[in-house]
Amino acid sequence: MPDYFDIIAFHCQQATEKYIKAILVHREIEFERSHDLIYLLELLPEDIAVTDAKYKKAVLLNGFSVQIRYPNRIEHMTKEELEEEISIAQEFRDFAVENLKIEE
Repeated sequence: MPDYFDIIAFHCQQATEKYIKAILVHREIEFERSHDLIYLLELLPEDIAVTDAKYKKAVLLNGFSVQIRYPNRIEHMTKEELEEEISIAQEFRDFAVENLKIEE
């Protein structure tokens, strides 16, 4: 595994966090400063369907939320695992676009 895989996973988590926060800001929902994707998802209004699968994916990404701030903590992952993290971030991007009514 290249040394940078964990950094990419961290940025996948950060992107996902920003996607969810964009929806919250758009809906004028206040939130506390947090990197916890589950907390943020739970703040979304009821008219936005958040599936159990999305929660599970958020849990997976949550593990990377602050890891880059701790240089002695290295996540060892395979290329396939990293590709899954990237796919999850892309899925949340699509989720945000759909819920922000943004045309691409």
